[in-house]
Formats: sequence, C-alpha cells, structure tokens
Amino acid sequence: MCLVVDEVGSVAATSRAAIGRIGAGAIKFGRSAVSRVGEPAVADAMRATIATAKGSGLLVLAQGIEDRATYDALRALGCDGGLGYFMSRPRPPVDLATWLVGSPWGLGR
Repeated sequence: MCLVVDEVGSVAATSRAAIGRIGAGAIKFGRSAVSRVGEPAVADAMRATIATAKGSGLLVLAQGIEDRATYDALRALGCDGGLGYFMSRPRPPVDLATWLVGSPWGLGR
C-alpha cells in the first residue's frame, strides 16, 4: 500500500518539482485532465509531469479512461495504469472474481 497523490491534473512546473519530495508512491491524473489528453498543451504538461514522477520512482495512474484512443494516448505518455469505463463498467461485487480472471485488465492477462 502506498500514498497516491490524487487529481494532479497537468500541474505547474513548480508543483512538479515537489512531486518527488512528498513521499508518495504514485500520482493519479483526474478525469478533467484525462478527458483533455488529446489537446497538445494538456498532453505536453502531462508528459512533463509524468517524466518528473517517473524520475522520482512514482507510478503514474489515470482516472476516467473512457475509450481506446484515450487509453492509447495515456500509455504513449507513460501512464502505468488507470481506471474507467473503457476497462469496465461498474459491476456488482459478486461478479468481481469472474471479471478478475476473464478480463484483459485483471489477473488473467
């Protein structure tokens, strides 16, 4: 278990410098940044934040991955993982074990 800095968005350069010093194990981009990953300025800011995080040994996660294009863009920027409807819609707890084994995102991959 590790501390995750949530909703980092495309943070400013001064905030990026602090990411590696706070003792977290991961950062997570929120839905608002993820939904705009196709915009060049947002992608550039995310790329810089990801480089800083990775340089500090942090995992990089994303929330709100709704489609293949967004997933592919985030992977190309260096995101390690994420969550969103592209991976799975909400499901009842009773279906979790089946999903974990059968999903390309679960344990069966």
